[in-house]
Amino acid sequence: MKKQTYIYLALALSAYSAGWYFLYYSPKRKRQQLAQQAADTQAVIQSKPSINWRDDSFPLSLGSKGGRVREVQKYSNNVCGARLSVDGVWGYITDAAVKSCIKLSSIGEIYYKSNLVNLFPLKYGDNNEKICKLQLYLKKMGNDIDLNCKFDDKTLVAFKEQFQGASKMYQATYEALNIENTVIPQSLVGYIPGMVGIRIG
Repeated sequence: MKKQTYIYLALALSAYSAGWYFLYYSPKRKRQQLAQQAADTQAVIQSKPSINWRDDSFPLSLGSKGGRVREVQKYSNNVCGARLSVDGVWGYITDAAVKSCIKLSSIGEIYYKSNLVNLFPLKYGDNNEKICKLQLYLKKMGNDIDLNCKFDDKTLVAFKEQFQGASKMYQATYEALNIENTVIPQSLVGYIPGMVGIRIG
């Protein structure tokens, strides 16, 4: 009987310890970690030189403010999960996220209009970064197409065969197939408007 009592006491103590960990210690530790990360980020920002702010004229880069910057921030959030505040202010946090997501330190007008504004549905005649990734996907599926980042005749034929006669690709399908995460090789960069001489991946 005493042995059973000890077992029950041990189980109760274990349950209490586990409950204390998950209900108190673990959330508290998580909050402490997040607070430390925020403090570290703030310290890094404060250690950097002050920013010369300007409007959102092209090229967009560190210091730009305005509606176009909001589009860049939304793109970084939607495509790369950056979790930026969509405030239209290109500060150091946005700068780090853009460099990580888009692999650019500044964004010119051609690249912005060709790649960042809402491009869906992708259709015949389009020429942008998303078409590059779509072609790489179609090529991976065994289709004989030219990799030129243009939704041309061969791409249209392959697309219709792959997607049962459809002639346009909508955002939901693009995201469902995880095409956005396709890495574009350096050999294709020159085919993307506004991307000549820029390295991706």
